[in-house]
Amino acid sequence: MGIGKRLLRGLFGALMKSGHHSALVWVLVDNPARYFYEAMSGRLVAERDKALWGKMLPQAAYGWPNLQPDR
Repeated sequence: MGIGKRLLRGLFGALMKSGHHSALVWVLVDNPARYFYEAMSGRLVAERDKALWGKMLPQAAYGWPNLQPDR
C-alpha cells in the first residue's frame, strides 16, 4: 500500500522545511521491519545496546546524510 513510504517521505519533507538536511532513526535489531529503512535508502551507521523495558536490547541506527531528492 505504500503507507510507510509516504509517511517517511512526508517526515523528510517536514524536516527539510524546518532546516534539517539529514535524519537518523534507531530501531531494535530484532525487529524485522527495520529492513524497511534499508529499502528506503537508509544506511546502517551505528549499533548500540540500550536499556529498555528493564533489559539491554541491541539497536541499529539508520541514517540519511542528505534528505534532498536526487534531481
